[in-house]
Amino acid sequence: MEIKIKIIIHRLLISAVLILGSGFCSLILAQDFPKKIVTLIVPYPAGGATDVIGRMVAEKLSVQWKQQVVVSNRPGAGTTIPLVMVVNPNVPVKSMSEFIGHAKAQKNGLTMASTGNGTPQHLAGELFKLKTGTPLIHIPYKGDTPMLTDLIGGQVQVAFVTLSAALPYINSGKLRPIALAHPQRLAAIPSVPTMTEAGVPDFSAATWFGIYGPSAMEEALRQKISIDIQKVVADPAMSQRLHDMGGEVNNSSPEVFQQVIASEFKNWSEAVRLSGALID
Repeated sequence: MEIKIKIIIHRLLISAVLILGSGFCSLILAQDFPKKIVTLIVPYPAGGATDVIGRMVAEKLSVQWKQQVVVSNRPGAGTTIPLVMVVNPNVPVKSMSEFIGHAKAQKNGLTMASTGNGTPQHLAGELFKLKTGTPLIHIPYKGDTPMLTDLIGGQVQVAFVTLSAALPYINSGKLRPIALAHPQRLAAIPSVPTMTEAGVPDFSAATWFGIYGPSAMEEALRQKISIDIQKVVADPAMSQRLHDMGGEVNNSSPEVFQQVIASEFKNWSEAVRLSGALID
């Protein structure tokens, strides 16, 4: 039976499990990997940022491993990458202080769109409300496209949006950025301040990408895959493409990545509680 090693590419707030096809044996030597086709599972629809990055990595690994790496899309959970807070241009604000003041001056606050209940966009908004006391009414949508359509059209007023999705509309003036939910400014929108710079300290809703393996994976194999992926990400062309998408390259080790995971789940537990999001 053909062995398919399935690696999940993952984003913040979404738990994931690596599934191995039957026939996997713990005695497979790291130096011999991979002997068979590798399937990279992307648990999100085709065309999104995770899918694009997954295919970029798969293409490079295929060359490096001299073995086909196939991407398999298995959608089913909400997700995003570095988030930016944007408003419809008709909202008469250009800074964070103006936005908070304007929202508090409205009888019912402002409407906040998201790509769905429990998604990172929704949780980021709930965390923002908690930290600033800004009255925002959550309006969930089913994905980026309908959310952006109504945000640009003025049916809703503010949203935390994937930078890669928002960037064309920011550049064309159809959306106005207020602040970046990331610890540092990004080259894609250098004039947009971070939340801390805008007056909301200790607020970060930046998300990350990583590749997961099974807990039973041999340490030698885990290190080999990690090193090979680090080489892919360190490639100048790959790094530039990630920067152009609004990303920031952080080529960490498995040990550092594990620390990030533990810290992030702890930090976001309060946002999940406040959102009222439940597992379907």
